[in-house]
Amino acid sequence: HCQKEHQKQLFHCIHNHLILTGEHQTISFRHLILELFDREWPPGQCRTVRLIGEGYAGYSADEQGFMARGRKSVHFATTLFRYSLRLSDSRVPTKCYFYTGLRISNDNFSLQPDRTLGNDATGRVVPIALDREYKKSKLFVERIGVPIGFYVSHRPSRLRFDVSVINSINFSQRTVYKKPKMRSNAIRGINPYQCAIRASINYSSFGFYTEYSFTPLFRKGVGPSGNIFSLGATINVGGVKF
Repeated sequence: HCQKEHQKQLFHCIHNHLILTGEHQTISFRHLILELFDREWPPGQCRTVRLIGEGYAGYSADEQGFMARGRKSVHFATTLFRYSLRLSDSRVPTKCYFYTGLRISNDNFSLQPDRTLGNDATGRVVPIALDREYKKSKLFVERIGVPIGFYVSHRPSRLRFDVSVINSINFSQRTVYKKPKMRSNAIRGINPYQCAIRASINYSSFGFYTEYSFTPLFRKGVGPSGNIFSLGATINVGGVKF
């Protein structure tokens, strides 16, 4: 009888330990959130990406201004996935999170309608005159990057404030124009690495963001100077959370 009581007490001890361990693992797991598919895009017809501090040192008067400051340019980005770690108590209405993930972005710069870009014999980025004006003469730069940042979420009001630093590398850069079919040409001289800071404010699934790149678009001495600045809207398309 004493042996049975001892076994019964041991069983309850092990059982309670497993329950406590399971609860601890569950709490730890809930600190980590995986989100998929968070997108941002430009609102309406606004020019949402441009070069700040644009300069054409070393270019002749005829060559300057080929980045077409007055024309529409577009920034688009998609967060493929994001890991979030809660840093605050889950019982408080305002929660703070650390996060990182992976995103793909595209900067679509409009060029002067009668020009495209190429490289001269030294590798410098230079404008190339076209035979006439084209509706869409553009420079595309596509990147893959890792954001590292923090966001604060206030559940009662459904507001979220977000700030992050994004380190990206280029995987494609090309010029495109129609003649009348689409012509696409690779171009050298784009900075292969970008470090940018991004801030946003969101209500529910919608919000606004601003992003500024610390690194110039073109490599020094190869193209015009200027850092990328972007402003636009964001939407969370529902994604999946784990």
